Amino acid sequence: MNTTIVLNNVRLAFSDNLVIPKALSGGKPRYTANFIIEDDATLKAVRAAIDEITKAEFAGKALTGKDCCLRDGNDNISGKTGEIYSGFEGKFYLSASRAEKLLAPKVTNGRLKDVRPGEQGFPQAGDYVNAKVSLFSINGKNDKGGDKTYGKKICCGIEVVQFVRKGESFGSGAPSVDGMEAVEEDPTAEL
Repeated sequence: MNTTIVLNNVRLAFSDNLVIPKALSGGKPRYTANFIIEDDATLKAVRAAIDEITKAEFAGKALTGKDCCLRDGNDNISGKTGEIYSGFEGKFYLSASRAEKLLAPKVTNGRLKDVRPGEQGFPQAGDYVNAKVSLFSINGKNDKGGDKTYGKKICCGIEVVQFVRKGESFGSGAPSVDGMEAVEEDPTAEL
């Protein structure tokens, strides 16, 4: 079962792999991002889609933790600091990805024109975006009783990420020259 929904005005996090796939935990390369949900209507729509998949695929038995793409932000703790990642506190988020073989998700500015990293309108971590995603299940079985490696999961696939507006940046931000002093350049100095 596959359900496509559009998330409106969600915050983009961990977006470094939107255009260049990366293999995580020894898996195959994937395009990845997290979408932090800040309003009840969007959270309700996501939960309704997940409930529908849960009823159809898992006889109504809810999947939690790493087995479900909808996660509690209070559980998203940095391995480096032991603290909840900035922006995730008290919120839910969708952990989303796209297989490299499916090609990169479409990334657009507000007018739905394709953008690349460094161009105006390319969303950064902390910005607000609209995202077209597909929620689907992996039920650990197939018609021939094959590979059950992945178990039972509800996943979120990234299709389109549209920039909406700037948000407070996650992470270190732009470098600053604070604390440095200007020096006279010597045009005769050898390199």
